[in-house]
Amino acid sequence: MKKSLLTKIPQFIFQNSTRGLFGSKIEKATSAHSVLLAEQQVLYELEIHRVKPACTDEYEKICADRVPLVTEKNKDLVKLAGCWRSEIGELDQYVHLWRYKNYDDYSDSFERLRNDEANLNIKKNLSKLIRQRETQVCLSFTYWGEPQSRNESHIYEMRSYSLKPGSLIEWGNYWSKGIKNRLEFRCAGMFTQVGPIYHVHHIWAYKDLASRKESREKMWNKPGWDECVANTVPLIRRMESKIMTALPFSPTK
Repeated sequence: MKKSLLTKIPQFIFQNSTRGLFGSKIEKATSAHSVLLAEQQVLYELEIHRVKPACTDEYEKICADRVPLVTEKNKDLVKLAGCWRSEIGELDQYVHLWRYKNYDDYSDSFERLRNDEANLNIKKNLSKLIRQRETQVCLSFTYWGEPQSRNESHIYEMRSYSLKPGSLIEWGNYWSKGIKNRLEFRCAGMFTQVGPIYHVHHIWAYKDLASRKESREKMWNKPGWDECVANTVPLIRRMESKIMTALPFSPTK
């Protein structure tokens, strides 16, 4: 979508302070979620690999070789946003997050890689180590911002939500205000376009589990957080959380 059209969206959504996407009253959706909720020029591919327990070391070594192959041959198209290994929750699971400027870049990269012999060999070797894999194409919430590189070691919490169909606009309405209380901990926030629909992923960065506990408890003393929780919990059909650490080659530490 052209930038000029995006700049006009607030004029037809926000007619006054009590209406529209970020107002206190939820209006009936008049456009696609991808228009109302996302920055159209940013696309994410979320890869989730469930690896055989005895094969994690070999898997990580192959992934370390795969990252430069993907980024160097497609440096004009794709950027690695993060790679993580689950530590608490479902174990032997790996999450890879790739950033594209738009759908055209995603399609071009896809075509390049599926015809690249070196990439096909790496995928073949990985397939021997993986017991289940999944790819989701996601858009980032406009109000969330992009993942930032971190030099110091962190733990990452990925909270995934399966929402009731038709509730994504309402979810975005409340979280656009709730996120203001958690800006220092945000890493990535996105919703699916391809894969399981009406799924939302929030990734948070903390110094350690103790700081996670402290920050989450302090949230209840901040104005508006109780409202955000009270209004978004009824929209959830299923949710899960896992604690992850960054792999050595991840730009987020």
